[in-house]
Amino acid sequence: MSPGPGRPARTYARALNQAVWREIGDTEVNEHLEAAKTAFMATARAILAPPTDPVGNARGPGER
Repeated sequence: MSPGPGRPARTYARALNQAVWREIGDTEVNEHLEAAKTAFMATARAILAPPTDPVGNARGPGER
């Protein structure tokens, strides 16, 4: 079983909260969010990606 998005999700949520409440000083919003967003999206993609066979081919629905 894959681990959930846990820490990357919390980090991204915190960064979004800081941006909304203007706790980021003079930093551009996109610059402030980029690292947290990238980590969260990479984790989400890894969790949601279809499993692959040992050769690296994506498996179709119902294949084992």
